[in-house]
Amino acid sequence: GELLAATSKSDEALESFELALKILEANKRHDTLTAEKLRTQIAEILKDKHRYTEALALLQRTLESKKRLAGANDPSVAVSMSSIAELHLRQKQPRKALPLLEDALKIMENARGPQHPQVARILTTLGAAYMHINRYDESLRLYERAREIKETLLGSNHIAVALVLYNLAVTYQRQGQTQRALDLYARALQIREDKYGKRSTQLVQILNNIGILLRTAGRSKEALASIERALHIVERRKGKQHIDLVVLLSDMGETYSKMKSYRQALVYYQRALRILERKYGKESAKLMSTLDSIGHVHEESDDLEKALPVYQRKQRIAEASGDELLIATSLITLAACTLSLEQTTEAMPLFQRAYEIRRARLGEADAQTEEAKQWVTDCQEIIDEEAEFADDPDYDMDDDDDDDDDYDDDDDDDLDDDDDDY
Repeated sequence: GELLAATSKSDEALESFELALKILEANKRHDTLTAEKLRTQIAEILKDKHRYTEALALLQRTLESKKRLAGANDPSVAVSMSSIAELHLRQKQPRKALPLLEDALKIMENARGPQHPQVARILTTLGAAYMHINRYDESLRLYERAREIKETLLGSNHIAVALVLYNLAVTYQRQGQTQRALDLYARALQIREDKYGKRSTQLVQILNNIGILLRTAGRSKEALASIERALHIVERRKGKQHIDLVVLLSDMGETYSKMKSYRQALVYYQRALRILERKYGKESAKLMSTLDSIGHVHEESDDLEKALPVYQRKQRIAEASGDELLIATSLITLAACTLSLEQTTEAMPLFQRAYEIRRARLGEADAQTEEAKQWVTDCQEIIDEEAEFADDPDYDMDDDDDDDDDYDDDDDDDLDDDDDDY
């Protein structure tokens, strides 16, 4: 199993590990160190396959086994708790991770001391948990402490330090502290370049984040250069149809869109869409974000006629997904485009349906429900105004009054049909 895992044959490795664990359990050796190791190995493979529920069950069994074998305050228990917490973070459940990490930190500090590498690892994970609930000051404090430990033990240019620098940069980025984040990303990037080389996929996420920061700061040309470098690395290493390109292509599209280079933006968004279609099919909900971006670019370039069918396709995919809140959001986008095309009677039922879904699912007082209700109100006002004009006998778009009878064809002020200004 370990040999197969080392050669990236995860399915075969999983089968081998599971068979070995089944043999141990059949012989009532489920509480042995070997069984614990096997459960952890299986859980790691399941985690990489996004089979989080199964992985979590195995890790929890391992935790209970370690408590029985080594005691509740053993460092191995802290490691297991941290692994479970990391899985909760993968599932976007930071509040479930926090108590586990706090307890794991206390156990590890008491057992190994406050400057141990395992303490630094738990501090880093705990910092991530606090960052995910927007408690940035706590997050920064924990990351800084982890950085100090790693720099003291390993040196300031060690690859393990780069991870903490990266996490610090992400936190400052979320706080809007652009320059501090850029400086930290630059340090992390340099360490990874020195370790892996300048064409390694280990650089991609940092380069993309730098690009996003630069775009936010209004430095779009520099942003394009950073994201494009990341794009070329992935193309060379993984091919031009790899799914990892989608995020980078979308960020290139967004950057060009911000620069009002709409044709270029569409080139990147449409390439991202083709990769998604090839990977997931043309009716997958994973296409919706990219379709939304394409529709938005058409709107920004005042081409509503092209935006409308894109939003209609997005709506069909949303309907097929069965996710009512997703349907409501898509309805509003489609309705707003329809309204911009002055098709008010077609837009109104779309707005109304979106409002009804959100009211039923979220309640009348929810901000999203209020947004949908406001769209209904605004659309109704436009319909009422149109009806008022239609009923007004003094308002006639096709006025046949002979007001032009007094117009003198020979007047010197006549417009020349060949005037270069027209």
